[in-house]
Amino acid sequence: MDFRKLTAVFTVYSNAFKVMHWGAIGNKFDRIHKLCEEYYDMVGTDLDVLAEMGIRLGQKPATLAESIDILHGLEGHEFIIIQSFEDINYERFVKLANVMLNDILWCIATELQTGDMKNIVNVGIKSSLEAMYEKYDLQARYLNARRFDK
Repeated sequence: MDFRKLTAVFTVYSNAFKVMHWGAIGNKFDRIHKLCEEYYDMVGTDLDVLAEMGIRLGQKPATLAESIDILHGLEGHEFIIIQSFEDINYERFVKLANVMLNDILWCIATELQTGDMKNIVNVGIKSSLEAMYEKYDLQARYLNARRFDK
């Protein structure tokens, strides 16, 4: 993986949380709507940080269209693409949010294993990525298990 691929995941998933926010339906509408907003704010903010890291590494971030193409081109891992016409009830939201948060964790972990992260000049970037990994790990494996009534 490289930073362009990593920013592609954040670009697509930030957009996905926004689309899910707009498509929220059902008796837990308010909860879905609020959590989607929290997630797209968090992922969008981190996307900006990642894009700046990538630029430091000489890699320009991808547009949304380029990001979707990048994700379709990654072998061995499938990513979620949310369509604007999809209704998102609570059960669907829980499933999609868990998959997306775990995809983000996988992508950050994969990037941390690259040669770029082993270069001493990138120690600050690596440290920031590790902190970001911790934040999403907390969401995926702790907070969401409680939020989603598991």
